[in-house]
Amino acid sequence: MRTIYRCNYTFKGEFGPARESKAFQTEQEAREYAESLEARGYIAVVGRERQVKTGGRWETDLDE
Repeated sequence: MRTIYRCNYTFKGEFGPARESKAFQTEQEAREYAESLEARGYIAVVGRERQVKTGGRWETDLDE
């Protein structure tokens, strides 16, 4: 199992789910990226996501 930090963001004025997403290894990297997006007029949220290895790939742990 591993933990990643995902920054979801959308441009102000757009409605609905996040339009884009980017994953980071550390929470600090994700927060710095979110701050840079907010300075450019985006709405950004950082969240933690746990992943488990299934076969040969990583998938989101839905039991979290």
